[in-house]
Amino acid sequence: MTLSTAPRSSVSSTRRSLSGILRPVAQAVARLNEAQRLGFIRAFVAQTARRKAGGAGMALTAVGPLTDRVGQIAAKLRDGVSSGG
Repeated sequence: MTLSTAPRSSVSSTRRSLSGILRPVAQAVARLNEAQRLGFIRAFVAQTARRKAGGAGMALTAVGPLTDRVGQIAAKLRDGVSSGG
């Protein structure tokens, strides 16, 4: 398993709660339009904001709760340990 960072041409338009849930930001479309004007080409948005932010003219990636990602990483680690790799 490898970890990677987001490309420098990406921006995040979310806020994370203490429980790990991603929430949409206020005025998401205006923020994404400004990010696009500044040269960003991809944005990470909360799953609940995906439809509303869809008209921003950028490639959007919907991101779910942190707990979902932790579960995916844990499963990969378990698979790697059980397969000897």
